[in-house]
Amino acid sequence: MSRDWQKDMKLCEQINSPWSRELLLAEQPDITIYWLQQYAAEKQRADNLHTDLRTVKEELARMNALYYADRQRFIDQRRELAEIKAKEQKLREAMERAIKEGNEVYDGWDAAESMTSVLEEALSSLYPKEEEAK
Repeated sequence: MSRDWQKDMKLCEQINSPWSRELLLAEQPDITIYWLQQYAAEKQRADNLHTDLRTVKEELARMNALYYADRQRFIDQRRELAEIKAKEQKLREAMERAIKEGNEVYDGWDAAESMTSVLEEALSSLYPKEEEAK
């Protein structure tokens, strides 16, 4: 059943006393019943939408948290990779320097000591011992 909102409003606007309101309700009770039912249906629809909106907001918050956690992990991994690459480059340079110094020294023992010294210096600068780090 569908009612004309404009006609029902005109009827209600004609009410100017409690007595006329009572007469309207007595003569056409379906107006009140219909609009109360419409109100209940709209309220239920609004409540459902509100619940759906809250669910969507919670899901969006969860997805945002996951996104930013993944983003931070990516940033951290990128930084760690850059640090590892820098260490690898320093080790490569140290090995090249050790080989060069070893080739420059003619005595086998001195060459080994020179190479060891260069490599130990590089390793200690790249990987400090735990007691030194504290």
